[in-house]
Amino acid sequence: MSRMTRFAAAMLLAGTGTLALPGVAGASENEPAEQATVHDQARFEERVDRLCARVPSVTDRVERALDRINGDASVRGSILWLHDKADWAREAGRDDLADLIEGRIDIRIERVDVLEARLEWLSEAARLCDER
Repeated sequence: MSRMTRFAAAMLLAGTGTLALPGVAGASENEPAEQATVHDQARFEERVDRLCARVPSVTDRVERALDRINGDASVRGSILWLHDKADWAREAGRDDLADLIEGRIDIRIERVDVLEARLEWLSEAARLCDER
């Protein structure tokens, strides 16, 4: 399970305020399972707090990546910068290098969709964290 999936699951559990723990359903009131439930709930709350603390820094990283990818031709690593490099390589007769750079352009274009979706998800996570 990826970190983002675990974070999403934690956020959903935090939003509902419930936590399903295995082995607790059959426990009677006097068994130590109640203590384990309280302890597990506290650990869960600590983990959610740590995840919520990371949301702003991850959001900043995603925004910086999008700014770089969508930057103009003077921004190293941007799509336009790579287009210039691919054009230069073609003019220099280095078609293999130009093909390689165009492959990087395709990857960056796909990455924009992923990063924008992640940014939307992070804004939802920030909202859930603020509601806690």
